[in-house]
Amino acid sequence: LLVGRPYGAEAERNKLLRASQLVRHIEHTGFDTLATKQYIQRYFQGEAQQGAGLCTFLQAHPSVHKLARVPLHLQLLCKLWKEDGTLQGGSLTRLYQRLADYCYRRYEEEEGRPTVTLRCGRRAQTLYTTLGMIALAGVQKGQRLIDDQTIREQVTAASEALCEAPEKLRALVLNSGFLRATEEGAGRYRHSYFLPSSFRAHFAGQAIAKRLMTKEEGEGSGEDKEMTALLQQSKDEALLVHTAGALYAYRQCTKSLPERVAGLQLLLRMLGSAPQERVAAERHLLLQLRCISECLGLGMPVEAMDQLEGCSLAALRKQLQASASLTLPQSSKWLHPKLVQALASEHKQP
Repeated sequence: LLVGRPYGAEAERNKLLRASQLVRHIEHTGFDTLATKQYIQRYFQGEAQQGAGLCTFLQAHPSVHKLARVPLHLQLLCKLWKEDGTLQGGSLTRLYQRLADYCYRRYEEEEGRPTVTLRCGRRAQTLYTTLGMIALAGVQKGQRLIDDQTIREQVTAASEALCEAPEKLRALVLNSGFLRATEEGAGRYRHSYFLPSSFRAHFAGQAIAKRLMTKEEGEGSGEDKEMTALLQQSKDEALLVHTAGALYAYRQCTKSLPERVAGLQLLLRMLGSAPQERVAAERHLLLQLRCISECLGLGMPVEAMDQLEGCSLAALRKQLQASASLTLPQSSKWLHPKLVQALASEHKQP
């Protein structure tokens, strides 16, 4: 019996296939709606009202509900909901940041460190920045299993940029619980993957946003061709969504609304114009909708969409109406409720 993650067990699986020894292949596809509800009810035994509140929230926020299909994600969502009865308004950016903070807090508690200044602490920010560099390097190389050389290179680069001791930073990265090793030998981790695996998109999106906004603020004009090519070719919807959220949230306390919307506009511009082929064009439209939806979850007013070149409410509604197979009811299961409501209502001209 061979049990493993798909990308961790692939080599052994192929070996069994070649030897005609693979009798049956079973894939765990996650919880359906009923199983999700049953898990929540059991988790909140004796607290039925709190459990019912989480079920209602998941029904109203499909993008978060998708996460709940994975048992590990659902366990974390239940823990966060139990703490304060909120999951950050359906924003994946804030939700994943909170998940990261929870995992980091657990690590600090195991290390016997105080966690009062968790989110503001330099140690946490140093870890998140380094993980972002590692995740982005993994995305650029097409690696879900990130090799040890890549990790060493990024830790060295981060230690120089952040003025940290390389070995201490490497120990923090490998021991904090965000990266899980597949092999270990002679004290060296040969390959590692993010756990949960969706943290890879979150941290990579944060790193991309920081790189783009630093370039915008430092050099003004000038396209980041490497990141533009990466985002246009990326088939990872989660990476684009987390990048959009990170761009909008970048220095949210100090930036004005037009400046925050400009971050989203930058990403939409980098995605380029819609392809001619129908299926590719509909995927392109859905990616635009998902990126905008994430920013609405972060508090962007619906009216601010009129500042988005080519992605105003009227323009998006027109594209949906012209689509042969992508309809609002279909796409609504991926979108924030505010965007669904806005697209469904009549657009009123100012």
